[in-house]
Amino acid sequence: MRSVIRALALGSLIACCFAIAAPSAAGAAPTYSIKAIIPPGGLSSNAADINPEGNVAGSETTSKGNLGFLYYAKTGAYRVLQPPSGDSSDNVNGLNKGNHMAATGSSDVSVAQPFEAHVLKNKAAWVPVPTPGSTTPPFSTAQDINPHDSLAVNILQPQFLNRAAIATHRLHKKYVTHLENLGSGFNISHANAIDEDGRVAGWQGTQTDPTATVWTPQGKPILLDGSSANDIAEGKQAGGSESGGTEWVTVVGAQGSEVETPCAWHGRYVAGKLTFDPCSPLPATFGRALGISPDGKLIVGQTPANGATLWIGSNAYDLNSLIPSGSGWRLISAVAVNSHGDIVGNGLLNGVSTGFLLTPG
Repeated sequence: MRSVIRALALGSLIACCFAIAAPSAAGAAPTYSIKAIIPPGGLSSNAADINPEGNVAGSETTSKGNLGFLYYAKTGAYRVLQPPSGDSSDNVNGLNKGNHMAATGSSDVSVAQPFEAHVLKNKAAWVPVPTPGSTTPPFSTAQDINPHDSLAVNILQPQFLNRAAIATHRLHKKYVTHLENLGSGFNISHANAIDEDGRVAGWQGTQTDPTATVWTPQGKPILLDGSSANDIAEGKQAGGSESGGTEWVTVVGAQGSEVETPCAWHGRYVAGKLTFDPCSPLPATFGRALGISPDGKLIVGQTPANGATLWIGSNAYDLNSLIPSGSGWRLISAVAVNSHGDIVGNGLLNGVSTGFLLTPG
């Protein structure tokens, strides 16, 4: 998952097939080692996503502006992304297993362009994503990228209305961007995450009354009983089917508008149509779920009581209690988790905003 943003005008909150798997060892709380994710010389950092290899993508604040980066878990090395030509800064929100990133380059606060970014011969290679119908100057962002290099993007339309879109990867690094179909009476939408088959999780509606939404790869919206869908995972079955081999889909996010509670939606295909059960609340009075592991077993997010939170089955864990004491950390939010249990998020390290990587054991 990716750095979740509710809208350009809104701020963020300060298993079998259809059930999250129960924790091992009869509910024994896991423990983690913690590493600060910030390139050398960075003033502060934001961790956005983690891939199956444990590599982490994010952005750092420097004296010259924001710069995206990729952290390689095996070597401990960082690759800082210098901005695209003509831009002064860049941010990274999503990362896939091929180390390709959903990134945004900008020249100032009013101009931004979505890109696919990857490291080529130790340099950042930038592939621009088209933004049909955007305002002039454009302000658009790339939010997430799936294993096939398709992106979930957000495009600022005339009248400053944000629109979710799917940028589908084509041969020779070309993209075709499709705006989604909005539901009746909705004028704003926002994409947060995209799964392997091209389903997009996000929200649509109005600034004061958002509705959690999943869009099919064709852009058809499926409305959920919540305020925001922040991440999505899917399970595959052997052989083809009407659903393309998809056996289950789980979406995590929140219910409520001004006061949110974390929840998950479990979906399945019935006669070729994706159908979701009502929201299953996660253990917490307030907060939001921000990420789910690809195998659907682990959910991470943020709650006012604990800050960064992990859910395994019916158990909720304060991640601050699962790291070594006296570390100087205050973990505020957990934003993404892979199937190995590695978690990335953001917090305060001795008072400085810093991304973190938690490794089990």
